[in-house]
Parts: sequence; structure tokens; C-alpha cells
Amino acid sequence: MRGVCIVGMHRSGTSLLTKLLAGLGLELGDPATLIPSDPDDNPDGYFEQAAFVALDDELLAMLGGHVSDPAPVSEGWEREARFTAPRERAAALIAATFPRPPWGFKDPRAALLLPFWRAAVPGLRVIVCIRNPADVAASMLRRHTEPGRDHWLRMWLRYTADALAGSAGAERIAVRYEDLVDAPAETLRRAGTFALGREPGDAAVAAAARGVDPARRRSATGLGALLEDPDVPPEVAAAYATLCAGGSLDGAARVLGGLRDAESALTATALAARTRQVAQLRAALADAEAERDAARDEAAAARERAAEADPTEPAGSGRFARALRRRR
Repeated sequence: MRGVCIVGMHRSGTSLLTKLLAGLGLELGDPATLIPSDPDDNPDGYFEQAAFVALDDELLAMLGGHVSDPAPVSEGWEREARFTAPRERAAALIAATFPRPPWGFKDPRAALLLPFWRAAVPGLRVIVCIRNPADVAASMLRRHTEPGRDHWLRMWLRYTADALAGSAGAERIAVRYEDLVDAPAETLRRAGTFALGREPGDAAVAAAARGVDPARRRSATGLGALLEDPDVPPEVAAAYATLCAGGSLDGAARVLGGLRDAESALTATALAARTRQVAQLRAALADAEAERDAARDEAAAARERAAEADPTEPAGSGRFARALRRRR
């Protein structure tokens, strides 16, 4: 039985879904090596193996970015020679962590790294978690006050588009956070059947579904509100609308990939413009500093000339002022 990787933008329900799937029998590895829960953030736990997260952070750094600001990548990056050793480590990590099926691992970072993980684990299946980007951004801002909302909206597009592109050709499903909260039994039955390779029993589904607490859902933005929000980048709104339309994931992957690339190009253009602006400001500051230094030099020279004109006058501003009056 091949394993499953659970991915999605942070705060998209990946932890909740993984917890529920574990309740149905999905093997997550040794509980002692899972990242500890945080009562202020994820009180039930993150359900992430620490070694997997560390490896994903290492990979993101090798690519020139990090979890909150991943670098652009070119197609086929996972086949570069420098990733051979990490890929072998990943395969060994899978073998050591999961002695028996059905197993799965969860890390939102893996949404950006699926080509690597699929190369390391042939046949890896994928669950992509999706949530309204406005609610994702609101949740991220409760966790991090900086950077701002616009950044997290754009990160939602990057993570989601990369997850769909990186899972193309694999066995995969998408799970909407909104469905998981509003219809937990139905949604969990579908996700559990995919993850476990068999349909879970009614009693098991009902018991696991009781682990969903709707009161923990602090934001519930509708699609209409997202589309009408002038502060949401149009590429982000269009991407989420595409996912809500219910078409194939292959079609959504193509649309989101194009929107992601368009947004990245706009971001790159804005960055280039800002870089030029900063260069211009630095040049203007250098000119101003040069003018200031020249004025200081001229003032010092004037004081020297005044002192030479009347050597008996004590040094000070009075002598300097009288020398200037005589010059006028």
C-alpha cells in the first residue's frame, strides 16, 4: 500500500484532516517524534514528523527561499545532482518512519516540494487541502503580524498552485476546509477511503467526525465576499473561484499555474520598480550629502579667511560675523 502526502497552504485544515485520518487508522509514525502541539496555535497538534519538516526547510533553503517566502523554481529542479543525497535521505526516512501501511505524512511545505517527494517515493499519493484565501490570511495574521495580508494571499496562490502542479499525474484528491467543517462525515469518508485504500466503517467515521469543532473556525468568508474585496489580488480571487467551480484538478492546475505565473511576473515588475526607486533615492541622498560636505568646507574656508584678515580678533562667531560684514 503506497503512502499519502497531505499538503496545502498553512491554516488550510491540513492538521485537522490529518488528525481525523489518524483516527480512522492512518499511520503517522512515532508520536514521540511529532512536533509538539501549541495551546495558542494548534492545541490538538500539528501531526508533523519533525524530521520531515527539517528536511523540507533544508530543501527550501537550498532553493534560495524559506517557508514564508519560497524562491521561484524551474521545471525539473528536483533532478539536479545536488538533490540526490537529500532524495536518498527522504526515501530512508520514509522506510524508517512507517513500518506498515496505510501511512501518510503531512507538511504544508511539501506543497512546494512535491516533485522531490514524488521522485523519492514512487507512487506517492496526494491530498491537497484548500481553504478560502481570505480566511487563510486572517488566520496567518493571528499567528504572524508581519508580513501583511497581501503577502499571505499571494502565498496562498503560490502554495495551492504548486501543490496542484506538483501532484499532476499522481493519484490525488482535493479537500476543502469548508466541507470538512460543514459536512465532516461525508468529507471524511471520501478522504478516508482515498488515504486508507478502503472505505472506513460508519462507526469509525462518526467517531472521527466528532473531532471537528466548528467553534474553532474563526473566519468564514464566502466566495462572493472574496470576489468583491478590492484588496484581494484578482489572480487570487480567480484561482479560488476556479477551485470552487468543481471542475477537474488537472484543469484547475493549468488555470492556477497561469495565474501564479502572472502574479509572480507582476510581483517581479513591482520589485524591479522598487529597486529602481531605492537606487534613485540613494543617488539623491549621495548628492545631498555631497552638497552638505561642500557647504561645510566652504564655511570652514570662510572662517580661515576671516581669521587671516584680522589675526588680533579672538576666535569665535563674533570675529567671523564682523569679517563677513567687512566683506559685504
